[in-house]
Amino acid sequence: METVRIIRDPETIKLLTDLVRREILRLIAVEPLTQTQLAEKMMLTEPSMSHHLQLLLKAGLIKIGHTTVGSHGILEKYYEPQQNFSLKIGREFHLI
Repeated sequence: METVRIIRDPETIKLLTDLVRREILRLIAVEPLTQTQLAEKMMLTEPSMSHHLQLLLKAGLIKIGHTTVGSHGILEKYYEPQQNFSLKIGREFHLI
């Protein structure tokens, strides 16, 4: 696991300016969560949560840590960060 990752890509930086995405990263840093669990905790619709998760996956900021088969045979994906990190904006660090 990388200890320091410097993000210089403008698109990834833009992703991290969104408060919803930063909150997703904060929540899954505590424990892996499914899309449904995240949507409920953040009071968002599942389609909205899916959108944010897909952007974070594409940017390589999160990964599917493990999957389980839930009720009715539905595959549940548990998301977790690619690595633990903090976000430096200007001179301040914001833990995610």
